[in-house]
Amino acid sequence: MELGIIVASVRGGNDLGTIKSWKETASKEPDILIIENEGEGPVTSYQCGYENSQADIQGYLHDDFFIYEKDWDLRILAEFENPKVGLVGAGGGWGHGLGELYYNSYRIEQLQRLGYCSNTKDADQHGIRFDGSCEVAVLDGYALFVRREVLEKAFHFTPSASGKTLSGGWPVEDLVHHCYDYWIAAMAHRLGYTVRMVGIDCKHLGGQTSTQDLYLDYLRKQGLTDQDIHANSHVWFFNEFDDVMPWRVSEDKRFPGWNRPGA
Repeated sequence: MELGIIVASVRGGNDLGTIKSWKETASKEPDILIIENEGEGPVTSYQCGYENSQADIQGYLHDDFFIYEKDWDLRILAEFENPKVGLVGAGGGWGHGLGELYYNSYRIEQLQRLGYCSNTKDADQHGIRFDGSCEVAVLDGYALFVRREVLEKAFHFTPSASGKTLSGGWPVEDLVHHCYDYWIAAMAHRLGYTVRMVGIDCKHLGGQTSTQDLYLDYLRKQGLTDQDIHANSHVWFFNEFDDVMPWRVSEDKRFPGWNRPGA
């Protein structure tokens, strides 16, 4: 299997050192495609990367995501040896969405993830620290390793902004920045694939795109704010995925200690 990495960046080439961390710790230097955009958010850049990479496994990584674990790529690729695995990340939860979802009037809180685990430097502040691997319902978007065929098969029930039912690739007409991690996990479930996380030693700074002037200016020109994009993305996701949401991983497949306080 070939691993290719795709990075959406609004930094204008101002690398934080993250790409160097990926190269120096991988067993084999991966092909890295950097898509610099004009602030339109990561989803458009991810689609561009998808269209320009034929790698079997495509890693969509944030440009503020550091990896410190030697041979991390071997751990990620090992998960894909199981043909049923369609998506792997570095942090995720065993549940996605509250049980009341679609039974009561929509509230954004209904789409929360449950039982989050990771091995980031600050893992204990966000959930449970876990350095093994396990099945999860949803991943955090800072690291998404996707089997390309999942994106090739992706389709939508809800008509897109253009009035078309799209098939293949990322949902560029419906998502800009938020919820793309929710989307790829739910799409994997829809298509019958398993989602897993691998607790590699890493760090995610967070909040780097939504505070960039290019991104904020792009939204202002459309009369929008990041808060608008956040709200609209969740509503679209809610309407699109009632066929698979809410999602739960069975208790026997969750990470050890999944029911501890803080998970």
